[in-house]
Amino acid sequence: ANLTADLWPPPSTKNLDGIEPMLLVCTDNGEPYALDPKTLEVMGRLVDVVPKLQSLFPEGSKFIAHTRYDEKRNKFVMCRHE
Repeated sequence: ANLTADLWPPPSTKNLDGIEPMLLVCTDNGEPYALDPKTLEVMGRLVDVVPKLQSLFPEGSKFIAHTRYDEKRNKFVMCRHE
């Protein structure tokens, strides 16, 4: 099994949405979860912690563990599969 955790939003970027930094945790064939970066406490499913993402991540969406940050585009990249 694979597991990845990335700090999001990346510290080197401007956080225009006012989202508090969190660890984004993904496993193969699972939903992304948010963790508090200081305590590692589970904050919940990413779509529950950042509700505006619900339209991008339909209920039951499954992801792969390998996330990336594209510095050139200032985008966090995740792969979803059906």
